[in-house]
Amino acid sequence: MTALLLRLRAEAKSRWRAWATVAVLAGLVGGGSIAALAGARRTETAYDRFLEGTNAFDVLVTNGGTTATNTNRQFDFEELARRPGRRRAAGPGLPGAGRGPPVRARSG
Repeated sequence: MTALLLRLRAEAKSRWRAWATVAVLAGLVGGGSIAALAGARRTETAYDRFLEGTNAFDVLVTNGGTTATNTNRQFDFEELARRPGRRRAAGPGLPGAGRGPPVRARSG
C-alpha cells in the first residue's frame, strides 16, 4: 500500500498542472451548462410574459372596413362581446389607438 501511495504522490507532483487544467475546464463546461439551462428555462416563459405584459389580443375580429365609417357590419360586436369564455372585448377603436376605451371590460 505504501508503494502505491508513493507512486500517486510522485505522479501528482509531476502532473499537477495538467490535473488543475482538467479541473478548470470541467468547471467551465459545468458552469456553461448550468447557465444555458437557466437561460432556457427563462426563455421558455418569455413569450407568455411578453403577451401578458403588453396586454395582447388573442383574437382580432374586424367588420371588413379600414376606418370607422367604412365597415361592412358583418356581425354584431355587442353580441360577440357578450359571449362566454372571453375576458375582455374592445370596441370598434383599438385600445390605445386614440379612439377611446374598450366598449366592455368584464372579468369572467
